Amino acid sequence: MFMPGPPEITAEQQVAMRREAAKGFVSFFGIVAAIRFVPWALEHLEKTQTTVKELRNEIKRRIHPITTQPIVLVLDGFELMDDDLVVDILTPGDFICVHKAGVDGAP
Repeated sequence: MFMPGPPEITAEQQVAMRREAAKGFVSFFGIVAAIRFVPWALEHLEKTQTTVKELRNEIKRRIHPITTQPIVLVLDGFELMDDDLVVDILTPGDFICVHKAGVDGAP
């Protein structure tokens, strides 16, 4: 008996499926992600993304399948500014919320 295999899924279809699956999460007050920083991650950031702008660009690159809108990084209710140094602001255990810019609930 011939059993056809599953249909091949294109890269565009995979991105669309990820976006569809993330819609409920993304619409929660505009929060896209919450990131917790561990000590080894902060050591890595000191060498790769020294400013908040560089960190935001890296996060934007990684969450591109979820949202393509501009994002805002928030720590303890305050938006992180582009020129701030990551190592001066973040400590191990800190949580950063990633909001879609311009959405209610985002600073």
